[in-house]
Amino acid sequence: PIVALVLLALASRLYALRGLPDGLLADVTILVWMWLAYRGLVVVLYILFGEAVRPYRRWIVTPAFVILVIAQAINMLPGTVTLVDATIRLGTLAITLSNLLLALLTLYLFIIAGWVIGQSMMRWLPDRTGAEQGVIDSIATLTRYALISVGIVLALSVLGLDFTSLAIIAGGLSVGIGIGMQEFVANFISGLVLLFEQTLRPGDVIEVDNRISRVQKISLRATTVRTLTNQELVIPNSNFTSQQVTNLTKSDRIVRVLVPFSVSYKSKPDEVREVAGATALQHELVLAEPPPFVAFLGYGESSIDFNLSVSVDQPDRSGRVRSDLYYMLWDAFAAHGIEIPFP
Repeated sequence: PIVALVLLALASRLYALRGLPDGLLADVTILVWMWLAYRGLVVVLYILFGEAVRPYRRWIVTPAFVILVIAQAINMLPGTVTLVDATIRLGTLAITLSNLLLALLTLYLFIIAGWVIGQSMMRWLPDRTGAEQGVIDSIATLTRYALISVGIVLALSVLGLDFTSLAIIAGGLSVGIGIGMQEFVANFISGLVLLFEQTLRPGDVIEVDNRISRVQKISLRATTVRTLTNQELVIPNSNFTSQQVTNLTKSDRIVRVLVPFSVSYKSKPDEVREVAGATALQHELVLAEPPPFVAFLGYGESSIDFNLSVSVDQPDRSGRVRSDLYYMLWDAFAAHGIEIPFP
C-alpha cells in the first residue's frame, strides 16, 4: 500500500502540472489509504493477541473492510446510487437493492454478534461462575441462536415485510414443520435435552451401536463422535434420547476389562491366579486399585476356565489393554510351565 500511495502521489502531481483532472486518482488514493489502515490494524491485532485474532480477522475485520470499500465505491462511481435504488418486485412486495444489502448486513451483524458473545461466554464464564462447561456451552449456543433469530426478523422487516406478514410466514412454517420437519424438530429438542441434562459431554467415552467412541461436539441438531478407528460419525441427537447409550465416563472413568482364558487340567488354580494377577499389574494402563481379580469360572471339557478382570481409567483404550494382556499371559504361562490346552 505504501508504494501504491507514493506512485499515486507522483501521478497526481504530474496531472496537476499538466492541468489534467485527477479526480479518479484522488478516489483511488482514498481506497489505498483504507487498504493501508486495514493492513495496519491487522498487524497491530496480531502483535497484541497473536494467532487468537485469526477468526476475528476472518469474520469481523475483513468483512468490515469490504463493506467500507463497497460503500466508498458507491459514493465515488457515477450511476451506482441509481443502481442501488433499483426496485425488485416479488409479487406485491417491492424490494430495493439498497434494502436487500442492508438486510443482508443486518443479518450478518447479528450472526457475528451471536458468535462473539458465545465465544466470550465460553471463555470467561467458567472461571467467573464455576458452572460446568457443558451448561455454559448450552447457554452460549442458545444465546447465539436467539440473536440469529432476532437478526432474521429484523432483516425481513428491512425488506418491507410487516409483522402481520411474518406471522403468516410463521404459520406456514409451522404447517411445514408438522408435515416434513418432525425429525429436525425432534433432533433440535433432543439437542437441548442433551445440553442441559448433561447426559453427554464433550470428551465422554460412550458405547453406541456396539462401538466405543469419544464425544467430540454436541450441537443442537447432531452430535459428532470419533471412533477407535479414527472415524468421525455425525449422529442425530434424537438417537441418544430414544435409544440406550452406554456412557463409560459419566460419573467415573474407571471401567473393568474382562480377559477370559483357559488352562489345562495339569495346572494348579492357585498358581494360575497368582501368575495372571501379577502379569496384569505389569501393564502400564492397569490400575493397582481396585486390584486385578481372577475368577474361577468352572471346569470345561478339556480345560479349567478363568476370567481375568482388570481396571483401567481410559475406556477408549480397553481393547488395546485386552489384546496386550493376552500377549503377556501367553509369555507368562510359558515361563511358568502353564499349558493352554487345545479345544
